[in-house]
Amino acid sequence: MKTFDAAIAGGGLIGGSIALELAQAGLRVAVFDQADPGREASWAGAGILSPAPESAATIPIVPLAKASMALYPQFVENVEEISGQNVGFRPKGTLQALFSRDAARELSTVIALHHGLGLKAEPIRADDARELEPALNPELEAAVLRPEEASVDNRALTRAVLDAARKSGAEVFAGRKVTSIWRDGERCAGLIFAEEDEKVSAKWTIIAAGSFSARIAGAEGYAPVKPAKGQMAALRSNDVEIERVLWSDKIYLVPRNDGRILAGRGWPGAASFRRAEAGAGSGLRASGRNLGGIAAGFSRPFADSRRRGSRGIADCHRSLPQRHPACARHGATDARVGHGVELMH
Repeated sequence: MKTFDAAIAGGGLIGGSIALELAQAGLRVAVFDQADPGREASWAGAGILSPAPESAATIPIVPLAKASMALYPQFVENVEEISGQNVGFRPKGTLQALFSRDAARELSTVIALHHGLGLKAEPIRADDARELEPALNPELEAAVLRPEEASVDNRALTRAVLDAARKSGAEVFAGRKVTSIWRDGERCAGLIFAEEDEKVSAKWTIIAAGSFSARIAGAEGYAPVKPAKGQMAALRSNDVEIERVLWSDKIYLVPRNDGRILAGRGWPGAASFRRAEAGAGSGLRASGRNLGGIAAGFSRPFADSRRRGSRGIADCHRSLPQRHPACARHGATDARVGHGVELMH
């Protein structure tokens, strides 16, 4: 039987980041993923880095998210130095676009909410917003600049994190499905796998399996997660160039260093749909029409998404009741899952 200081179920960005930190601290660490490490939600995400709450339920973790956001540049520097890879970190802020007829009241509410939580947010007139981002739709009424937010190429970051963890001494195992936490009396002793109930022993057991965490026997009580669908289209256009994350209540756009722009939206509660819908942009096009489109030049790339070589992306992230994240500890077991916890490392 193999023995480790720490055994981690889940080889995505969170599991890999924990492995890196523990390995750098001198622990013997193993990461176990049921498929290919880093190829689930960590691969399919947009890479938006924001401490702002997604709902009222997530307001209590804003201080933690702010502290994590402040550490992100140091985290990225460490990962890039060890791995030798660029992760596409863009600390250029987010511009929240407002299109409603009641934009003035909405602007006031957004600014008050952010300031009340200690988050930087600046009201921007429509003309000034279009100076910052010329691709913004002329129907824009107002905007909010959130200067301390950022984005990262999550695929590049996940690859680099796993590589850095390996180079720091962590062992990463693919195709190892964890079925349950191994308990020895009242003590958590490690993990049990699907292959003939094989076990690994560990002083510390960490569950970081995202939307699959509740399927691990013994973890479901601490991480009652279920899949929630998200879908994006990866676009290229000679007509559109953006510097920051552009955000609205219906759709978001995230620039990449290689010229791609990710357009996405989520479907909370739409569980278990792992396939991009026809053309990958059908729901996104509808959202774009509903608000006049964030970026004016995107009407053609959306319409021609297949011909122009765009790619559809669909996957499941973690969702919990009332959109709460879950951070739980029981003895030597640590569980950290839930949409919005991606900022933790």
